Amino acid sequence: MHAGQLSLDPKHHETLFFWHFASKYTSDKPRTVIWFNGGPGCSSLIGAWTEIGPFRFQDENTIIENDGSWNMFANLLFVDQPVGTGFSYIDTDSRIHELNEMANHFLSFLGRYIEVFPELLQNDIYLAGESFAGQYIPYIAKEILTKRSNLKLRGLLMGNAYIDPMTIEYDLICNHWATEKMMDAMAWNNRTGFDMGNGRLAPL
Repeated sequence: MHAGQLSLDPKHHETLFFWHFASKYTSDKPRTVIWFNGGPGCSSLIGAWTEIGPFRFQDENTIIENDGSWNMFANLLFVDQPVGTGFSYIDTDSRIHELNEMANHFLSFLGRYIEVFPELLQNDIYLAGESFAGQYIPYIAKEILTKRSNLKLRGLLMGNAYIDPMTIEYDLICNHWATEKMMDAMAWNNRTGFDMGNGRLAPL
């Protein structure tokens, strides 16, 4: 296990914080899962300490093992990103505002990480996360595939991913109608639905 901050821009003291947990069991095919929480702006330590990491807080003074941790099968790398999230910081008001910028920034972090821990190049890599990570992960994957072909990116894992909000909201509304039986056949003929064109409720 190791953790720290890697400097990306010394001029502005810009760093990204990471926490790495080694796989509990050795494998002839090492793999690393890089985990992202959503938000945007949620620390990935949420995932480390309440979801897939190897430990849990039993109380304020006690740590116990998490029997369901993903480190049974892979190394786990949690990164607080983009800059300004969690323990990652910068001493200016500059923040990441676009997903392309975020992905390029994360690629810079991976470059620095590999300088310190070159063994990552020997691992199969999986990008995983939830919520707004559904936006982060595809952009980062594209950057890796186009600019870091020496990395063995093998898969993307996204749970409850915020990928297409219009489709998600439409499905939620339709599901609510169906499960709660809020409409009879006559009401259905005069229903209100989700206008996919402008993202608001409107007559269909």
